[in-house]
Formats: sequence, structure tokens, C-alpha cells
Amino acid sequence: MPPPTCEAGALGNVVLLTAEDGPEDTVRPRFDAAGGDPYRLHIFNGIRQPDGSTLLPRLPEDIEWLRAALLEADADLLIIDPLAAYLSQEVNSWNDQHVRHVLARLAQLAEELGIAVIIVMHLNKATNQGAMYRAGGSIAFVAAARSVLLAVPHPADDDLRVLSAVKSNLGPKAHSLVYRILASGQASRVDWRGESPYDAETLLAEQARSGEKKLKVEGAKEFLREVIPSGRRIKEEVIAEGGKAGHRTHTLERAFKALGGLSEKDFGGQAWWRLPANLTESPAIEPVGEVRGPEAANSLLGNEDGSSAEALAIGENGRTHRGEPPTSDLALMESAHE
Repeated sequence: MPPPTCEAGALGNVVLLTAEDGPEDTVRPRFDAAGGDPYRLHIFNGIRQPDGSTLLPRLPEDIEWLRAALLEADADLLIIDPLAAYLSQEVNSWNDQHVRHVLARLAQLAEELGIAVIIVMHLNKATNQGAMYRAGGSIAFVAAARSVLLAVPHPADDDLRVLSAVKSNLGPKAHSLVYRILASGQASRVDWRGESPYDAETLLAEQARSGEKKLKVEGAKEFLREVIPSGRRIKEEVIAEGGKAGHRTHTLERAFKALGGLSEKDFGGQAWWRLPANLTESPAIEPVGEVRGPEAANSLLGNEDGSSAEALAIGENGRTHRGEPPTSDLALMESAHE
């Protein structure tokens, strides 16, 4: 399967619900970097209240407000990023019945309007479970979807990411694809790098092993802070005590290096370990990048002038009309080019 390109997809109008990224400083710059057409995408930021404030739509209560926004934009695609931000407080995301009720309403709306729906979710912390169970919340999120994709760091290269199929009910699973996030002006864009042999299960297993290593190093750091005083200690003694505490030699050495420790030898060739006297945290600087999951490819728009587009549902009684279709005199949508 060739990597996706801008030319490969069909053109259509999109409504984006995004609760994590600012339209002006993040969404719009990424949209421009991706070569998007601002006439085709609208951001539904919330429902305007009588006092001028804006509240996020809540599902399933505000499904009719969402329907009106999709119709106003003549949308072909709805993106919700992330879904958890738009669930009603009455919805328990770990309850299968609650989740299926929300997703059934969305599926019914999608079928009625003839649109596709993309939902962004984050992974849970259950690293010992299979890919089907790693979406945050109930298994119903994955069970109800026709296609589920996973985006995680590449096991062998921190600069790369892998997009892999977890589930594909409408056809065979596609090959995993490698991509990286490239800087583009003040934003970033996706650069596809071809296929990958890693499947979703392998990727998550490698990620779990990597996480376990990091936890072990952090534990070794705490041990070294406790056993090495403000001066220095003989390395062999520290290693021996660390072994009794369950820390392997190479883990202690990695932790010592990460803490900025200094290794010295006396005239007799004895190795000593010393930690910085004012040590509060590791002086090692970890790289900070524009690394995102599926969000990097999905959250891509604001107004052409850099301001935030906003779908509005304004009524005399404001939110007391939740669930009722807006009337024709309501300002529903500001398109990206206005």
C-alpha cells in the first residue's frame, strides 16, 4: 500500500471538534503546512450561551446541535479530537452500555447524513493488554468502530512514528506505515516514509518494554540519590548495594550517567562515584519535539486570518433548548475563509 498523499483523497467538507489545540496558534498553522483548503473545513468550538460564554457540546445531549452544524457546513467528514472531551458527565466511559448508546447515536447520524466519522482517543496505561484493549475506556469504543488505527513511536528510531491497523472490518488490514513530523515554519507536517514490518501488537509490546526500562532507570536514580552522599562513594560498594536492592549493574550505570554523575579514580586505581552537590534532577536534556499521535494529522484548521472559527447555536433560552434542532435564524457556522 503506498503512503497517503494529498492527491489520493477525495475532496470534501469537514467539521472539526477539537478541545486540545488552539485554532490560531496550532490548528491553523498545521492546516496551512498540510496544504489544506480553508474553504472546506469548519471548527465547531462550542455552543454560545446567553451570557456570551461558550460551552463544549456534550454527547449525546447535543446531537441535534451537531446535526445542524454538519448540515450547515454540508460536511462529508466529522472529526472529534478527542472524544472524551465531548462526552456528557452522565456518560461513564468505562461502561459498555453508556458508550454504545453514544456511539450508536453518532453512527445513526453519520448514516443519515452520509458522512464519515473519525474519533481520536488516547491509550490507557494497561501495557500488559492487547491492542484491542488499549483505547482509554470501555472496549465498546473499539468494538463499535469499523476501523481502528494506532499511532506510536517507532521502536528503533525516536524520530519516526508508525501508523498501524488494529482493526479493519471492511477489508484486509493494510501494511503499517512509517512517518515523521517535520517542522514547517511555525508548525509541523507529516512526512510519510513508506511501509513498516511492525504490526500493532509488536509496536505496543516494544513500547511496554521501553517503558519498563525507563521505570527501572528512574528507580535506580532514586537509589543513587539515597546511597551516595554529598561527597563520593566507591563504585563497587554502590553496585553491590544496588544489586541487593534489585538494580542491575548496567541500569545503575545508565542512571548514574543520566544524573550527571562523575567517575573518578584514586592513585590505587579504585573507582569512585560522585553526584553533583546541588543535584535536584537530571541535567540531561531530553529532546522536545512536535510529536503527536493521530492528532498531528487530524487537527488542522482555523480562520484564514488566523482567528478561531466557531459554530454557534444561539437561542433565546440558550442551553435550555439542548437536543432541539436550531432554527434557521441561528448563526451556526463560521467557515474558515470568512
